[in-house]
Amino acid sequence: MEFNAALRSETGVNVQMGKLDEAVLEADLGFDLYADDFNIGALARGIADFAMYQDRFDPVPNSYKREAYLMRLDANKAFGNHEITLGAQQIVWGESIYFNVANIVMPVDFRKGVLTDRTRYRLPVLGGRYQYATFEHAVDLAILFDQRLSKITPPGTIWRSEQLDPCQPFIGRGIRCSLATASDDWDLTANPALAFRYTRYHQNFDWSFFFFRGTNRIPVLTGRVVGSSSPSIALFEQKEKVWYFGITSSATLGQNQFGLETRYTPGQSFFNVSDTANGFRSVKPSVTALLTWNRFTSVGDFLVEYFHNTILNYDAGITQTRTQNIASLQYFKDFAHDTRQLSLRLLFDLNDQQTVLQPSFTFKPADSFHITLGADVFINIDDNIDPGNIGPFSGLGDNNRLYVRFSYFTTIQGD
Repeated sequence: MEFNAALRSETGVNVQMGKLDEAVLEADLGFDLYADDFNIGALARGIADFAMYQDRFDPVPNSYKREAYLMRLDANKAFGNHEITLGAQQIVWGESIYFNVANIVMPVDFRKGVLTDRTRYRLPVLGGRYQYATFEHAVDLAILFDQRLSKITPPGTIWRSEQLDPCQPFIGRGIRCSLATASDDWDLTANPALAFRYTRYHQNFDWSFFFFRGTNRIPVLTGRVVGSSSPSIALFEQKEKVWYFGITSSATLGQNQFGLETRYTPGQSFFNVSDTANGFRSVKPSVTALLTWNRFTSVGDFLVEYFHNTILNYDAGITQTRTQNIASLQYFKDFAHDTRQLSLRLLFDLNDQQTVLQPSFTFKPADSFHITLGADVFINIDDNIDPGNIGPFSGLGDNNRLYVRFSYFTTIQGD
C-alpha cells in the first residue's frame, strides 16, 4: 500500500493592473494498492481560488471558487510482457509540456492558462488499455468509452485574453453572441474511440506510429436569425468524428537527444466568421510537426524546440492564422547539492516576433518542500486581438506578473 499527498499554493500579482490576480490552493490525494502483478490506484484533486476575479464568460465578479475532480481511478494487471489497465486513466504519448503533437489522447484543463505546464493539468479518459513491451517492440492499444471534454472556460485569474472568448471574433460585425455552458462530464453514449501506437526500439534510436479515431466533444458556435436580419450566435457542445495519425522518432548521440513528432489531421474544426451555413466553423486538414533537441552539460541542461502547424485549404474567414511557427528554449541548472534550481523558458512566435519569457528560481529546503519565485513577461504582444489573425499569444499582453509558489508532497508506504 502506498499513499501519496501533495499540497500546492500559488499567489500571483499582475504588475500592470497592480492587483492580486491569483491565490490558488491545490490539494492532491491518492493511493496505490499493490498485490504481486496487480495494482489499484486513485488520485483526486481539489482546487480553491481565493482571489476576486471577473472572467470573460461571467460579467459578475466571483470569489472563492472551489472545485474537486478525479484525476485517476484504475486497476492494472501485468502478465509477463502484457499489461491491462481498466478505468479512468491517463494515456500520455510524446512531449506535452506546451506543444501537443503525438499526445492527443488526453484532454487538458486549459483554464489554468495556455502557457502552463500541461503535465500537471491532464484529465483522465475512461476506457481499457492493453500494452505489450519487449526490448525491441511495444504495442499500446486503448478503447475509450468517451473522451472527456477539455476544460476550456477560463477561471478569470491568470492569462486573461480575448483569445479565450469564442464571441470575440464576432464583436463589431453586427452579430449578437451568447454563451451556454457545456458539460465536462463523461458521456457514455458517445461512440468508443480507438487509440493505437506501435514503437520499434533500436540502439540509441526508436520510432513509432500512432493512430487515433473517435468522437471529440468540442464547443462550437451556431448561427440563427432572431427577430431582425442580424444573426445571433450561441455556444453549444458538438460531437464530431475525428481521427489523427503520425510518426515520432528519437535518437541519442552522446549528451544530445533529438526528437521528431509529426501528425496529420484530415479534418479539424476551426472558427470561421464567414461560414454561417456551417455554424461559423470550417473543417480543414492540418499538418503539425515538432522538432526537439536536448543537450546535457555541466553548466546546465538545454531544451530547444521548433513547432510548426499549417492549415490546408485555408479560408480567409478562419480566425486562426494559416501557419504557426514557434521556437522554444528552456534552460535548467541545479546547484548547491540540488537544493537550488534556476529555470528559464523563452517562447518566440516567428510569425509575429512575439516573445514570452518565464524565469523562475526554486529553493528546496527539503526533498518534500519547494519554494518557487517566478515571473511571466510578455514582450511585443498587444493586449488587444485581431479577430482575423489569432496567433498563439494573441491578447496576452497585459498579463505580466510575479508569483510565489509553495509545494509540499509526501509518500507513505505501508504493508
